[in-house]
Amino acid sequence: MKILSALLASALFVTVPLRAGDYQPGEIGSLAILLTTEKAREHLALTPAQSARLDAVRASYREDARAIAARKLETPDQRAAAEADLSELTAASNRRALAVLTPAQRGDVVAIEHKFLGGTLLYSEAIQKKTGVTPAQSAQIAAIRKESLAAAAAINRQFEDGKISFAQRMAKLRAQRLSASKKILGLLNPAQRDAFSQLGGSAGC
Repeated sequence: MKILSALLASALFVTVPLRAGDYQPGEIGSLAILLTTEKAREHLALTPAQSARLDAVRASYREDARAIAARKLETPDQRAAAEADLSELTAASNRRALAVLTPAQRGDVVAIEHKFLGGTLLYSEAIQKKTGVTPAQSAQIAAIRKESLAAAAAINRQFEDGKISFAQRMAKLRAQRLSASKKILGLLNPAQRDAFSQLGGSAGC
């Protein structure tokens, strides 16, 4: 159960392998989940047909992610294979989600991610590079990311065990994400904060 929760926590929030270069929509999370939030629907002015298609992509993604997490994951190789498959699934799901949008809506996706993810957007090596993050700061951000995933997994276990409701789960995950964002932004100096702001970064929502 612990491994299942940890994998699903990463699936929902930060699965796609981080890499240098230009930032790509969905680089550090599931667009199928982000784009079905109420705020994202309103911002993009999704049609009912688009909303229905994105709901279907999200449902399929969650079902497939749970199937991966339900495998026998007892060895490091088994866990590594599951994580790789989950990353591939997320990337494929993100492409399906983007295909639902119009060109203009796709242009707004990065802005939505920046606003929603806040400081956790700096999990991306591309964003770190553009912000001027130092190697020492990058190591601290990686530690915060690891701590964040563990916290998200613990929250998901509470939900799976019936100890909290779905609404409580989402509220706790949001609070945890905002806490991580605050810690990360606290690592930046004034020049870096300005550079991050110029990229559209915020404290998160």
